[in-house]
Amino acid sequence: MGSLPRSFSSPLSPSGRIRPQKRTPSPSEQLTAEHTSTGKQRKHQQQQQPWRKASLFKNVGARLMSRILSKDSSRKVSNVEEAECCQNVEKEVDVKEAEERQEEEDLSECFAHGELTSEQSSLLKDWQLALLQYLTTALTLSSHVVIVTNSRRPWVETCVSKFAPNCKKLFTDTGSGGSLTVVYAREVLHQRRRERVLASNGWDCSLPMGFAMSSLPVKNPLPVSNGEKTGELTGAKFFAMHREAKAFYMRYPGQSWKNIISLGDMIYEHVAVIEMAMLHQAAGGSHEQLRVKSLLLPECPGISELTLSLFFSKLMLPARVGQNSV
Repeated sequence: MGSLPRSFSSPLSPSGRIRPQKRTPSPSEQLTAEHTSTGKQRKHQQQQQPWRKASLFKNVGARLMSRILSKDSSRKVSNVEEAECCQNVEKEVDVKEAEERQEEEDLSECFAHGELTSEQSSLLKDWQLALLQYLTTALTLSSHVVIVTNSRRPWVETCVSKFAPNCKKLFTDTGSGGSLTVVYAREVLHQRRRERVLASNGWDCSLPMGFAMSSLPVKNPLPVSNGEKTGELTGAKFFAMHREAKAFYMRYPGQSWKNIISLGDMIYEHVAVIEMAMLHQAAGGSHEQLRVKSLLLPECPGISELTLSLFFSKLMLPARVGQNSV
């Protein structure tokens, strides 16, 4: 038997046993090994999630606290205040609602350091003109025009001052055409709840408004579901509309409810005005010829669409007011 070539190694050991071969892993096995390593990394990341979540709560709490304290530049943020704020965030504090409230309050700072383009300015002027004409038409056709909103004070005033200064006079005039009334529906709802609590504890709810509006603190309010939030927003619109309609139709004894028109882009006011009319008729107003007309407008329209809608609604408003069918 001749000698083996140098390039060929014998699988037999000197003792005659088969040598264990070192096998190079295939690409799929290499990929599996890399995937396993990735899985370990993912597991490690999952283990770090609680720390990241705590850090997120801390950052959100610090941001909320800085917003609250930013109005007083002389006040310094201490570590104790930061820790208390973080604890409040972790105790089911509604961060989203707080951020929405801050965004509403900071509306006056919109475009504070920027300028509109020529196209944006042109679109805004068209919308301002359409809004002015629509509101003026509404005031000439009705003795009581009310803006009922679920936003927080002073959302409407800030929007008008910032985006529609040409309409500010409609909120202050006391001429023959009347003026616009702004009602913040949540304030009406909260006032009604406080009065019920006071009445249940034996207090006289006919006390002055300032007493009725006194705060009833809640240490840890429970988070509300979407259904509960929808019900609350609808209820707020209902009580606000009912208060305004009742006050308007009590100008003289025996005055009956006649004509109510609701226009809005949310389902809250649509449901609220229908329920208000049904409950009023069930409470003894069935003999009245109450005409309730509710128009549900497109939600979140663009400025061009909104401008066209206002122009069209201005033309249709006289016909809608004069319509006698329910």
